This record gives sequence, structure tokens and C-alpha cells, in this order.
Amino acid sequence: MTLDKSWTKITNKVDPMFIKGAMAFAERVVASHIIDNGFEPSYNVWIYHGEHLLGYETDETNEFEESEIESNDGVDELLEDAFPMGVDTEAENHKDDDNIRNNPNVEKLFIDMEKPLYLGCDEFSVLGFLLELMNVKVTCKMTNVSMDMILDLFSRAFKDANFPKNHYEAKKYLCTLGLGYESIHACKHDCALFWKENEKLQNCPVCSTSRYEENSKGK
Repeated sequence: MTLDKSWTKITNKVDPMFIKGAMAFAERVVASHIIDNGFEPSYNVWIYHGEHLLGYETDETNEFEESEIESNDGVDELLEDAFPMGVDTEAENHKDDDNIRNNPNVEKLFIDMEKPLYLGCDEFSVLGFLLELMNVKVTCKMTNVSMDMILDLFSRAFKDANFPKNHYEAKKYLCTLGLGYESIHACKHDCALFWKENEKLQNCPVCSTSRYEENSKGK
């Protein structure tokens, strides 16, 4: 069977041909995954497919669906990178399908990509918020303890929000996307990284500067 891949070359994401091709492709991949692995048993109320939770019935379904789409946070592109789909040959298509079907985390990730951080939130999805929060941690060099304190504060302040309980849970969750991170020391002169063959060195292999800054208390 020859697969129509012409839509993957369309750069205009609102082009009807692009949308039609993308929807057909996603339907094939998702259906194949569900057939092979079964349906997620915890997804009993189909809140991401138009069904409402008890006590939250509303006539503003269309408005909710529109805000849900807008709250994608750009993580759809990230998931596409984590689980590559658009490829050049039919054989590679089947190989990628097998990889997706054999990954038990795929279905949850795609659900969390659309799941709002809390009911009525149109700014962040669960996944999008967590990615931004962890980016702040790494950029600002926050400690794990400080992240634990922040997540604990968020959890107590926003009891209905879908926060991880601590930094360990957040990092473990992101590892399912291949987004786990490791802190790597670097020479203060940017000569080299203390990584791989340099991992155990105490001085820069290029300029011999000490790996650690000396102070009155030691390293």
C-alpha cells in the first residue's frame, strides 16, 4: 500500500489538506496502539472527547473545546520529536509504529498534552506546565529541595491542580519523554565539560583550573 505523504510537505498548518492528512495519520497510529495494547482502564469519563465530569455539566462545550486546543503549549511538537512519525519509507513507518505501540507511556503523554492543569485553565496543559517549571529550575540553578518546597506550596494552594508531589516525581515523569536531565560541571573558562572521560577529573583538562571554587569552607 502506498502511503500519501504529500501533506507532510505543506508548511501552512491550517491548510485543509495538511489537517486532513495529519488527522488520518494520527487516527491510524492511535488506533493501532489501542488495538495492540488495549484501552487505558483509568480513562472512564471521556472528558477530552466531549463528556463532562459529574457536577461540571455545561452548555459551553464549544468554548471549552476551543480553549483546550489553544492550551496545547507547543508540546505537540515535542511529542512528535520524542515519538517520530513523518518518515520517508513505508518500512520506516512500520518501525516507528512498532516503537509507539511498545511504549506504555505514549497514551498517557498524549492525554496529558491536552489535559488542562486545572479545570478551566486555558493557559497550560499538565505537560506544558511541568516542562516550563523544570526549565525554570535548570535555568535558575534551583536545588531539588527548593523545587520540593515550591511543588508542595502549589499543591496546597491549588488543590484541584494536577501537580507532581515533588521534584523526584516530576523528573521521573519527564523521563518517559526522554527529557530527564543530568547536571554536568563545566570549566569556568568554558574550556571543557567534566563529562564522560573527564567525569572524575578535579581540574580542567585544557587549562588546569580547579573544577571547584575554593572558599573558606572548602569546595
